[in-house]
Amino acid sequence: MNEKQLRRAIEQLLEAQPDNQRSARQPEGLCRDPLFPGLTWFWGPRLYARSKAVFRSFILNHFSDWIASDRRWTRSSGPTTPPDLEAWLQSARAGRDGALIRRLQRWKYGAAKGWGLDLGRWNAALVEAYRAAAPRRLRGPLCSTNSTTGSSSTEPTAIRLYDTDRSSAAFILKHLPVSFWSEDKRVMWEKLGAVARAHGDEAASSPSTAS
Repeated sequence: MNEKQLRRAIEQLLEAQPDNQRSARQPEGLCRDPLFPGLTWFWGPRLYARSKAVFRSFILNHFSDWIASDRRWTRSSGPTTPPDLEAWLQSARAGRDGALIRRLQRWKYGAAKGWGLDLGRWNAALVEAYRAAAPRRLRGPLCSTNSTTGSSSTEPTAIRLYDTDRSSAAFILKHLPVSFWSEDKRVMWEKLGAVARAHGDEAASSPSTAS
């Protein structure tokens, strides 16, 4: 099937199977199509909205923000048309679904070229979300869902987080730049270390506290 045909087959399946348990078994046939993961933007939000409990594992197992075509990998174009991606991300956040949040964030802040993140947008959004997280108890879960995205913060970003709330130190220490020439491997930024010491926060100024 081509992409249009596969999308129609997915639509027909969802329309014909209002019973979630039964329809949960049916996508296994469609997911063998190599185009299926690249259509996560199309079927993922629909299945998640139907039943997180029934479809979550299936979604995570077949999730992809890339599509293979003509032996080339390109980022799926669907979610570049919000609100699909934004609405799905907000739903995942409301349910504190950390694994899905991390995948959707990597997708949302993916670099225009290559496999990595657009670190400028990523760090700006992180600071904005952290400052907006009130009450303070919400900042811990926010850091948790951002802690394994494979990105490193920049020093200005780390200072902004630390100035907002010094309890962000544990998150910051886990995202220090890595040096393979250092025994501790993680190296404290000079300015951030000075800010932490000025607050008498010796633990936050030492990368040895990061695990």
